[in-house]
Amino acid sequence: MPTAHANRRLHSSLLDCAVSSSATSFSRLKWAIRVLPPHLRLAIYEKMHDQGRLCQLGYEWCDLEVFEVVLSVKHRRYQVHQIFQALMDHGLRLNEVLTSCLHTKCSQFLAEKRWTVKEVTNLLNLSIDLGRFLLDASWYVASQRCFQLSLTIIDETPNVSSDWRDWQRIQVYHWLMDVYNSNCVYKDALVLYERSWALVKKYSEQKRPPLNLADVFIQYALMFFNVGDYDQAVGWAVDALKQIDGGRTSIRTVIEVCRHASKMLLTRRQFKQAELLVQHAV
Repeated sequence: MPTAHANRRLHSSLLDCAVSSSATSFSRLKWAIRVLPPHLRLAIYEKMHDQGRLCQLGYEWCDLEVFEVVLSVKHRRYQVHQIFQALMDHGLRLNEVLTSCLHTKCSQFLAEKRWTVKEVTNLLNLSIDLGRFLLDASWYVASQRCFQLSLTIIDETPNVSSDWRDWQRIQVYHWLMDVYNSNCVYKDALVLYERSWALVKKYSEQKRPPLNLADVFIQYALMFFNVGDYDQAVGWAVDALKQIDGGRTSIRTVIEVCRHASKMLLTRRQFKQAELLVQHAV
């Protein structure tokens, strides 16, 4: 009787063989591969990358619907970034192609004016996910375009609640400010800060459902830190720390807030507090 360990090894070996064979025969199996679960499709794309089939892979990833599936595999994001950069180095302007496809999709979608709230949400999530991916990859201009399209979607869909619209706008402002901070576009960041903070105050004054604003406030802090206004930076960093709630704040946000706040506390020579924040982030 084969052991459980032997069965797992056999299953893994068969899966590797199937993935390798599918990658080799991709041109014939392309449409069959598109009905596979996302994680298996990504495994085949990874194998194509390893085999040097960059032209085939690049043509496939230029399809926005395909790349949307790739983005849904969150736990393999590092591998997706590696493949994406390899395609860019190969000469394919994948960042421009995908943002252009997104712009076309948004224009066609909004022109129909027969969408449901679910369809609006799905399109907005795609725009934000692509923008975040490009931001993490340091393709700032393309990322900025995605977030600006996100704002267009929010502004031009009147059949949604004002709570939903304001919350989504606050989130998109946060990511767009991250782009400006990362790309050193501080003039635009200051203008966006005024808009974002005014919207946050308006939302809070109307006694709507509470928001977790740790990631928003830490972007405010980063902007002021980068322009040399350290008092404002420390103030917003402290406000961001106060927003951290173990049940509602993501691990990524907690790490980012602690990391940036510790840097800002150093400007006040609060070394012990900065050290504690770094230890907490680690």
